[in-house]
Amino acid sequence: MIAEYERAQILERSRRGKRHRAQLGEVSVLSGAPYGYRYVRKSDEANAR
Repeated sequence: MIAEYERAQILERSRRGKRHRAQLGEVSVLSGAPYGYRYVRKSDEANAR
C-alpha cells in the first residue's frame, strides 16, 4: 500500500518536472532526438529546438 503511494508520488513529480523543463525550452526532457533530427542547444538569443 505505501509502496504504491510512493510510486505514484515519484511518477507525478517526474512528470511535473519534465513538463516544467519543456515549458522553459529545455530539450533534454526527451532521451534523444528522433531519427533524422538533431537538437540545437539553447543560446542567449534563442531557446533549444
